[in-house]
Amino acid sequence: MGFKQIMFKAAHLCKQHAPEIMIGASILTGAAALYFVARGTLKLEEILDDHAERVDDVKDKMGDIESSDHPEEIVEYKKELAKEYVKTGGKIALAYAPAAGLAGASVVLSISAHGIMRKRLATSLAALESVTAAFEAYRQRVKDRYGEDVERDILTGRHTEVVAVETTDKKGNVKMVDKKMNLVDPSLPSEYARYYSASTCDIFYITNTNDGCGRVYNEEFLKTQEQVANLKLRSQGFLFLNDVYDMLGYDRTDYGQLVGWLDNGDGDGYVDFRIALVEEGVNENDDKWLLDFNVDGVIVDKI
Repeated sequence: MGFKQIMFKAAHLCKQHAPEIMIGASILTGAAALYFVARGTLKLEEILDDHAERVDDVKDKMGDIESSDHPEEIVEYKKELAKEYVKTGGKIALAYAPAAGLAGASVVLSISAHGIMRKRLATSLAALESVTAAFEAYRQRVKDRYGEDVERDILTGRHTEVVAVETTDKKGNVKMVDKKMNLVDPSLPSEYARYYSASTCDIFYITNTNDGCGRVYNEEFLKTQEQVANLKLRSQGFLFLNDVYDMLGYDRTDYGQLVGWLDNGDGDGYVDFRIALVEEGVNENDDKWLLDFNVDGVIVDKI
């Protein structure tokens, strides 16, 4: 690698990590400013003592001016005193000048780093919003051509498999029978979506006599939480995806604090879990529901 390439790479790395470099420099200059403040304070007593001596000298030279019958002497006396105060002020300013300069530089570096991060965040949010809009438009085109059910099957990787299931006949004999079951890809169709099942329901310690939530309860519970989310959206005017995750017992995410819903925004303006039973288990407690939240997009910069 040539010298020119090394310089270009170094310049690129400095630009890429400019906010971190500026914050580090801001901390260092702030610490240096504190040092020079302490150093200037140590000089302050000496400056003030010297000022007091020079003022006394002026008073001694001029004598008892206040009782003088010559106004020009009083004016001269005041000029001499003013000069001494100006000199002292200059010395004090000079003593604290390094501290003031470093403190100002620290503030400028912090503000500049913040400005760069704000611009980068705005760019990232715009890119995320653009990708989300393109993906939603693509999904809508698939729905229009093939129907909503087919689009959901493609999205979730839903497919039919023959599974051996253990059953008990009327005589109490246990045997294995083949059963066709609809299964989905375990990976999520999007980073916003979540799968809901009896294991998720158990988080809330609500079970029936069969040690599970059951299909009816699952569906009713999800619809109720959807209504609660809409009420919250109406009351505060916005709702983050993380708020919905909290309601359903899911872990919060970084992007969940960026995207969500606005009551009077450009999106749907309402919360729709888009609840779909995508996988029927051997029994109802093994069912898997897809929650494909209809987020309006990035809202953190629009509240």
